[in-house]
Amino acid sequence: MEEAKERVIQKADELFRMYGLRSVTMDDLARSLAMSKRTLYQLFKDKRALVKEAISCKMEEDHCVVEEARKKAQNAIEEIVLIFQHFRTVIATLKPTFLYELERYFPEAWQSFHQYKNEVIREQVERNLKRGMAEGIYRSDLRPDILAAMRVEQVFIVFNPQVFPPEKFHFVEVQEELLKHFIYGVLSEKGLQLVKQYEEEGKLWLNK
Repeated sequence: MEEAKERVIQKADELFRMYGLRSVTMDDLARSLAMSKRTLYQLFKDKRALVKEAISCKMEEDHCVVEEARKKAQNAIEEIVLIFQHFRTVIATLKPTFLYELERYFPEAWQSFHQYKNEVIREQVERNLKRGMAEGIYRSDLRPDILAAMRVEQVFIVFNPQVFPPEKFHFVEVQEELLKHFIYGVLSEKGLQLVKQYEEEGKLWLNK
């Protein structure tokens, strides 16, 4: 049962990101999986339940990626780059309307995501800022709580079509530009030298 649910969630995540949450039906999903609708509804009572579980699984997966990057990275800057290298692939395949549809049509799943965004993601950013300050590569006069809140909103404003119309801006390019702006704003002189070294070695920027 769990293996079947995992297979459904994986396929649903793929289709939702590609075509949008609203346009993919349970019929579409069953057909893509070569699964009967009866079996699908035995696993998930309706589409809302499926979306909520798919979002929950994605958040758990992303959390694991961030934790792995934190352990692997030699410093706070490398941690950010490793995380972004993962998320840029997610962003590149995401429909521009994904978050709007999540909020508008799947309120329970949106509430879970909204809480994750404002608690878990913000804490992760704040922790990175404190790490960089302790390492001396971020400025010592930063307010991590304020900057973490700003950075989280900065990441998700990209999905606002009134600010960044998708026909004019590419999601990944906007995210990379905003991240550069953020990093250079928090660097100490030591951190700036480290970034320059990374650039010379071809480790930056994020499409390397």
